[in-house]
Amino acid sequence: MRDIFNTYNDFFGSECYKKLWNRKQNKNDRVFKSTRLEDEIYKDLSKGDSELETICKDASSLLSTFDSLARDVFTGFYSLSPKQRGDEEISATSRRVNKPIIEKTIADDEFVALKNVCEGRELPAYDASVEFSEKIAENLPELMESLKDTKTLETLDKQTEQLKEKLRDLCAENEVKPDEKREQKITQTANRLHKKEQQINDLEKKSADALIKAAPKMNEAVKQAVQAAKEKAEETDDLIHAWGNDPGDPQSVKANEEVLSKVRRNPKLLEISRIMGRYIKMIAEKRKNSFEYGLGQKYDISLGKNLNLCLSSEMALLGTPETQPLFMKKYIEGKLKQYRKREPEVKGQGDIIVCVDESLSMNDNNYILWAKALAFALLDIATKGKRKFAMVRFCERTETHLFLPNEYTSQDLITAIEGFMRGGTNFEKPLAEACRLINEGNFENADVIFITDGICTISNEFAEYFKQQKAGGFNVRGILLGDDAEGSLERFCDKVYRLSDLGLDEIAKQVISDKI
Repeated sequence: MRDIFNTYNDFFGSECYKKLWNRKQNKNDRVFKSTRLEDEIYKDLSKGDSELETICKDASSLLSTFDSLARDVFTGFYSLSPKQRGDEEISATSRRVNKPIIEKTIADDEFVALKNVCEGRELPAYDASVEFSEKIAENLPELMESLKDTKTLETLDKQTEQLKEKLRDLCAENEVKPDEKREQKITQTANRLHKKEQQINDLEKKSADALIKAAPKMNEAVKQAVQAAKEKAEETDDLIHAWGNDPGDPQSVKANEEVLSKVRRNPKLLEISRIMGRYIKMIAEKRKNSFEYGLGQKYDISLGKNLNLCLSSEMALLGTPETQPLFMKKYIEGKLKQYRKREPEVKGQGDIIVCVDESLSMNDNNYILWAKALAFALLDIATKGKRKFAMVRFCERTETHLFLPNEYTSQDLITAIEGFMRGGTNFEKPLAEACRLINEGNFENADVIFITDGICTISNEFAEYFKQQKAGGFNVRGILLGDDAEGSLERFCDKVYRLSDLGLDEIAKQVISDKI
């Protein structure tokens, strides 16, 4: 490519010289704008996250803007109304790679469902963004091979900016003290700059064609990432419903993180929690029709820091940089105006006792995981209704866990769930323990749920004793997860739900409906 400037005067009077002094604003690798609050939330959640740190470190060797992509993904999932930067504000690499990935994510069929789980909810949004980032990172080598000119363009962009800075310095020096040798150097540098810019223009066109050809690969990578992110967000949502504290209270986020981390390290506990979370969400939906007052009826204004109840006028403070510090001050001091909602009063029923068979056969079939999940979903009903709850774990022996309203912790739940007895089966001991709880523990109008695979029976003497106890005013519902050729459950149950007739979820639905 021939030189365009032969002399210093050729350059001095050119458009290239004029543009040299039009300094461009600093480009941003971020596609989305974010509020200071969102930045702080992401910073707190990602602090010490070795998984995300490893993902970003490895991926950044292929895509220098990967850190910003991960951050943008969180903003897209979490923010109520994420705003995109214009192309003129975005760095070249982010414009070529990050922006198409973000746009394809938003256009994906599953994005709306994903957004519904994540919007305004720190942990589901963060976990989903990490999962998304991991899936994109897995596909990045193949994707960047199709966009291999990206790194070359990055290098050329840096070289161009360096040449411009050098040229500005030379020109400034020459204005103070003109020098023929310096003017020759200016002319040579200007020609080098022009050639670099031509290289960039040519490579930009080639890169645009490559991006079109790479679109199917990018579409598939994004589709897989969105699906994985949605599943992760739903899992986190289930776990929060199963174990978490009030998601609207920022102070609970750290506690939820710690509990979720412990749950995820135990495969059985994780599976129980997934099922339990689903059922607790089912309970929440059904509970809407059981309140004496309208669900969450607003009746007053108070001060606090619950973002879910915050007035729209307060949230508007996040709309401009000038008022964002005021919002942060109010948030930190707990002085945001928020709605006070009338506390729902649930129409109560009796206390609940759940007997869970932990014999060897229940463990071998993994029925025990479902049984415990249902048991602790019923605990949610008992707690909300201010009822007593007990879980009687049994095989050849029994172990009782008592949960009184507002007098137990997440650790108490985990302790009860993590234990697995194994062994033979004895029906009489857990039924006798249920009678003891009713007679001595003041369980009133008790509902006893008896979950087993049915490989056992009771004696005639015990059947007569238990019949007399039931006359005192409690009922027993059995859930049969296996064969019961002798019909042993009918001998002491008022009603039996059979897996042979109903699926597990349908049994749970009917039992839950009966208890709300």
